[in-house]
Amino acid sequence: MPPAHLALGMGPHTDQCLIGVLMDNNVDGLQLRHEGKWVTVPHVPAALVVFLGKSMERASDGRYKAAEHQVVPDHSYQEVLRHQSRLANDEIIHLWPSEPFNYRDVAKAFLEATWQLATRLERAIYESLGKDEYVEGMIREGFQYMLCNYYPSCPRPHLALGMGPHTDQCLLKVLMDNNVHGLQLRHEGKWVIVPHVAAALVVFLGNSMKRVSEGRYKAAEHQVVVNEKTTQISLAVGNGPEIRGFDTMVHI
Repeated sequence: MPPAHLALGMGPHTDQCLIGVLMDNNVDGLQLRHEGKWVTVPHVPAALVVFLGKSMERASDGRYKAAEHQVVPDHSYQEVLRHQSRLANDEIIHLWPSEPFNYRDVAKAFLEATWQLATRLERAIYESLGKDEYVEGMIREGFQYMLCNYYPSCPRPHLALGMGPHTDQCLLKVLMDNNVHGLQLRHEGKWVIVPHVAAALVVFLGNSMKRVSEGRYKAAEHQVVVNEKTTQISLAVGNGPEIRGFDTMVHI
């Protein structure tokens, strides 16, 4: 991992839930924005950290505020809990869900194909930046995460969001959906629907790419709106540089 002052374990964000409950491993990496400054949340033994999210802010008409927070790494390692792996390989596949019966084989094939696509795109981007030194080190090794998103139809879609506004922490994310027009992108201060193109994938740049390019490339802020009649399903695969100490995949 690079020097800790040059990296973020998780960038500044608020959660979309009502309440988030956090349990950590006693490392002081969690920070909260308070009066415009980042302050470290002190660790209390045997205690949980509780955050209010965006849904609570909306439900209370602004009386309660969503807590903006981030995670800074130490100099040793960072642990990430998601359905993810360093790369799809036989050492971690047995940890993936066993149902449906062919899930592991299909997921592995999809991740491998997505990694090849992401590698080609990242290589072209790095070369355009004149950062050839990043190519082998950050493309040859790395991590992936796959999010399987399910958004059921909603009788009052104007009162809900499938996934709130956010940017991704990875270098590059590849998205495949089921042809429902629910994905929106913030463009010139307004939310616009991302049009569906048959047999095409959607590619987002994330915050890590913004940092690598020193701001030349921007992270795409996006959200998902729900539909009154149709269920939305999507697979999102994030790709990023290697995270030391990240040797296993955990499914949550």
